[in-house]
Amino acid sequence: MSELLEVRNLSVSFDTPAGEIQAVRDVSFCVRAGEVLAVVGETGCGKSVLCKSILRLLPEIARIKKGQILLNGVDITGYREQDMCRLRGRFFAMVFQNPMTVLNPSMSVWAQIAEAVKVYGRNMSREEVEQRVIQLLDLVGLEDLKKRRQQYPYHLSGGMQQRCVMAIALAAEPKLLFADEPTTALDVTIQAQILDLIKEVQARLHTATVFVTHDLSVAAKAADRVAVMYAGKIVEIGTTEEIFQDSRHPYTWGLMRALPAFARGRDSLYSIPGMPPALIDPPKLQVGEVAVLQVKDVAKVGAFLDMGLEKDLLLPFKEQNHKVQEGEQCLVALYVDKSRRLAATMNVYSYMSAESPYKKDDRVRGTIYEINDNLGAFVAVDDQYYGLIPKREMYGEFHPGDQVEARVIKVRDDGKLDLSPRQKAYMQMDTDERSVAKEVLLKGLL
Repeated sequence: MSELLEVRNLSVSFDTPAGEIQAVRDVSFCVRAGEVLAVVGETGCGKSVLCKSILRLLPEIARIKKGQILLNGVDITGYREQDMCRLRGRFFAMVFQNPMTVLNPSMSVWAQIAEAVKVYGRNMSREEVEQRVIQLLDLVGLEDLKKRRQQYPYHLSGGMQQRCVMAIALAAEPKLLFADEPTTALDVTIQAQILDLIKEVQARLHTATVFVTHDLSVAAKAADRVAVMYAGKIVEIGTTEEIFQDSRHPYTWGLMRALPAFARGRDSLYSIPGMPPALIDPPKLQVGEVAVLQVKDVAKVGAFLDMGLEKDLLLPFKEQNHKVQEGEQCLVALYVDKSRRLAATMNVYSYMSAESPYKKDDRVRGTIYEINDNLGAFVAVDDQYYGLIPKREMYGEFHPGDQVEARVIKVRDDGKLDLSPRQKAYMQMDTDERSVAKEVLLKGLL
């Protein structure tokens, strides 16, 4: 299947008086034509903001900090509102959680569906509009069409209101449908009917669907693939079978344990301890990410790192590139070991990206994670890109965990960066000036 939507490293923030809320943080995923992708996670993890940012339905205080949104390979991140209006409805549409906040209580449902048809089919005659409304009502399973002409939203049940909202969203037969928890306010029986309706519409129109939910049982029934969100990030993504039968992330395991099926024979349901983190100050380390953590204690099994949580993070001896000491700052990546426990490794090389956005003469910041006697100091630039300070550029003492500011002196063909911690002005000096400056530099005065 071809990729209909591709999101690359998307970050969305809200600027509030209390600070910057990082609602979506470096999210990447794709949606293929005709598939259903379920986005699951606790309330407040960024699911709805992610979808609304793609449709650009965000409030004024929100901004897309970085990333790309591609539709059929075309980057729409910088599109103006006028350009987005041409895409909404025709290319993608959204079904919101509460139909009563979408439907106009002063208009009949027939008139509201007809209005959507007219917007996307400006040259349609009155008879054609009426015929199209009938087709849409039939598509979403609303019968007794004569009765619908006179009915207002408050005449309908929650399930019937949601069907009307779906009819409006499908008026222009979009290629991609966002369904933001469309079954949350419905009882179990109606919920099953709406899920069946979504699958039926997908089969008839070959519409791809991004289905937002916090109900894992709904995701298991409706989705081809599942993305798990936590604290504004997608922490795990895979097919429905992979997520439900062989999930790898501890947060996914916690969600699974909270299912009622696992509480049979027990006095109470399992719940994940604590509260989701505040996204004004989100957690600094996720599985696969690189960060600097302090050694809290050294034991026989390895070193324990302080993550600011109830439990410390283990850095096994086999994952250390040198013998660490208590109080030392270590650059590590978090991974899941064979026993499905969280652990840290100082071998962060495989966790970093070779392609960086930097070019020659750019100033960068990073953390030294390894010293090689022959090559120089390996640096994690922004804790995610490869960097190397060649031995010829190393003046003074460098240690693993040191924070450095450097200039890019070369971008290699493979995207890796060669760095120099020396000032640019020093690089432009003549031979005599260099020797004097080097002596001053070594004394720590420059």
